[in-house]
Amino acid sequence: MLILLLTLCMAMTPVTVSADTKRVSKISNGSGISAGYYYLIPMCAPNRVLSIYGGRTTSGTKAVTGAYAFAKQRVFYISGSTGGTYTLKNYKSGKVLEAKNNTMKNGGAVVQASYSSATRQRWYIMNRGGYYTIQSSISKKVLGVHSGSTKIAATVNIQTYTNASKQRWKLVKYTPKKTTPTPKRLVYSSTVNGKKTLKSYLQNAMVPVGRTLYIWGGGWGSDASIIGYQSNWNKFFLEYGKSGYDYTKYRFKYGYGLDCSGFAAWTLYNTLYTKSKQASVVYQSSTVASNYAAKGWATLARNGSDRTFKPGDVVSRSGHVWISLGQYSDGSVIFVHSTPTGVQISGTSGTAATKAAYYMKKYFPEWPYSTKTMSSSYLTYVGKARWNIGTTGAIMKDPDGIQKMSADKVMKLLFGS
Repeated sequence: MLILLLTLCMAMTPVTVSADTKRVSKISNGSGISAGYYYLIPMCAPNRVLSIYGGRTTSGTKAVTGAYAFAKQRVFYISGSTGGTYTLKNYKSGKVLEAKNNTMKNGGAVVQASYSSATRQRWYIMNRGGYYTIQSSISKKVLGVHSGSTKIAATVNIQTYTNASKQRWKLVKYTPKKTTPTPKRLVYSSTVNGKKTLKSYLQNAMVPVGRTLYIWGGGWGSDASIIGYQSNWNKFFLEYGKSGYDYTKYRFKYGYGLDCSGFAAWTLYNTLYTKSKQASVVYQSSTVASNYAAKGWATLARNGSDRTFKPGDVVSRSGHVWISLGQYSDGSVIFVHSTPTGVQISGTSGTAATKAAYYMKKYFPEWPYSTKTMSSSYLTYVGKARWNIGTTGAIMKDPDGIQKMSADKVMKLLFGS
């Protein structure tokens, strides 16, 4: 009877640092637990984890239980502190757990707060044979779930140690997923609006390059007459811009990308206007060139009658339209267009194809696709519009002399190399 009584008294004795040294080995970075991210699961409720109420990031928010499923507010970074203690930093808020106002009372509040190296923010973590006791370094109290509740959002506080299941915690390692940072866009993040020069026209054409996917019908809604690059284009690209993208699954998903006609219209609109929805300049791909000419904006060549391609020429083929960036001495042409998989610089076989691959890789590193060499059939057309510069009815100026430049000079003007 005396032995039994002594055993019960020992089991009920509150944990102290000295008692812990005698009865249970302390955990250190080099042994039982290593620094890292963890779920802390109470033994009384194995489908719950330590969390921060409401996922809030403000100091003073209380510790509670949450569902055992990933959310940053339910993950804690445990790292060693002074004197064999640890800090528990919430993954979402970056704040650490502390005994509020240095409380040493049974049921005292546990909250998150900005790290200050205060003693109330340090905890002893002790191995209990597969489970752990987490003891406040300022008292004999341990971290526990109020009343051993199994409910979500049950309060977690400090409690007189009884070795109850509500005071024992299982630590499960969590490894954050490695995220690949989005490469920094090197050029042309925003448009030049209403300037009406050939230079601003070509610069605007570069803005959606490498970050806008091909959407059949994209640009035929109001998005072709909206000023600036659209956030939904980028959002859709970041989610779906990867190997295997199939544009046929997203036909007419207006507002999330551009087809060839939509790209040509959006580029021209942003060059001519400073406000959204002032006019519509979108036309069927095979008629874009002829419509520009009919308005007196450009001179029209038909059916491949002219085999020269100057910077800024708009070329309509059967089912496609593209904007010339210039022609090299070997006859190859570098151009910009929206084609599966999206808005990109391309070139026909020869120097243009090599140059297109170089510019896409160097200046548009976010683009996940290889640059394709286009066949010489791209140089056949039903209509080719060459902007009238400085004539009656002209809408485009060319103070930089771009229309007379070689392809190399145009690319150097646009990219600096």
